[in-house]
Amino acid sequence: MSTEVASGGRWEVAPVLLGITLVAAGAADGHRLVVERSGDWALLGRADVELLGGLWLLGGWKARAARGLALAGMGALVIFDLARTAFGEAPRCPFGRIDVGPAWVVVRDVVGLGALVGWRIGARPVPGRRVHQARLGIALIAAMVGMAVEASQVGQWPILVTVRSGRTRSGLDYLVYLPDGYYRSLRRWPAILVLHGRGECGEDIGLVRSQGLPRRVEQGGGLPFVVIAPQNTVFQWDPAEVVQVLDETLARFRVDPDRVYLVGNSMGGAGTWSSAIEFPERFAAIAPICGAGNPARAERLRNLPTWAFHGAEDRVVPPELSERMVDALRAAGGDVRLTLYPGVGHDAWTRTFDDPAFYEWLLQHRRGGGH
Repeated sequence: MSTEVASGGRWEVAPVLLGITLVAAGAADGHRLVVERSGDWALLGRADVELLGGLWLLGGWKARAARGLALAGMGALVIFDLARTAFGEAPRCPFGRIDVGPAWVVVRDVVGLGALVGWRIGARPVPGRRVHQARLGIALIAAMVGMAVEASQVGQWPILVTVRSGRTRSGLDYLVYLPDGYYRSLRRWPAILVLHGRGECGEDIGLVRSQGLPRRVEQGGGLPFVVIAPQNTVFQWDPAEVVQVLDETLARFRVDPDRVYLVGNSMGGAGTWSSAIEFPERFAAIAPICGAGNPARAERLRNLPTWAFHGAEDRVVPPELSERMVDALRAAGGDVRLTLYPGVGHDAWTRTFDDPAFYEWLLQHRRGGGH
């Protein structure tokens, strides 16, 4: 037979559209797992449920075992996402790392569950070859669209990866910018962990994108680094929280732990000094920009390559504060340099982040003194 003739065998529009959505979402989540080589079992389970449920809907099968498994899995995901929302964490986005609000994710889960529950199982369709081919083709197209959507979230111009779903155990949100070519290789990349200044504090992640290295990345791209940009909600960086962001990034992305560089401007410059002093073994090199540090503890940085930057006319954070840190570090035998920009005020970071020599210097260093 070349058409479906059995009673209840129509290929209804609603389950077809939901099936396409689920297959695309499952492919997107699966793509993320493969590329990141992730051990995220919750995401793996969701991808399996999405693909199974989507293929079941597209196929129009009445296999109760498959439908029951899809229902149980989707119900578990609804409970999982609702629980995360109740505890102030972000639920998992439908398509990989697209930034959507928690309400949209929960609504999507509930709609999917409702469709699986409510779609009646009629008599088994008796499709012909063309109908089989059409269903297979639509499933493949949906999977490719899902993977394309997920892959499109990667790049340093001007696409960002993960906002709310990048929340750390400490409660910090962060942005991640992956370099061009990240998805085309399995190698581990060097990373820049950048700490913002006081003006970008709060809960609006868009503030972090407005200046400094994130703005440089989105406007220019082309940097061979994974760039991690957390947002602080208070006016002082906690070194323990900074390292938590680093640990989570190392677990989620292909970052070379021996080539992690800590950079920050203004309040972030002070955070760079303090975080490196507390955890000098975690970084390959640091670059504090117009930040104040504690010269009495500078000796802890003697084995950590350091390049400090400051505007000579800075009236917000006097350049003498960088000079004192550099002098103390030199006295301790450290590998340190200082660049003072003549005629520049507090914004010493724009020139720093626009200078190719800065990134070349970072890449010269590996943790433990290697090159």
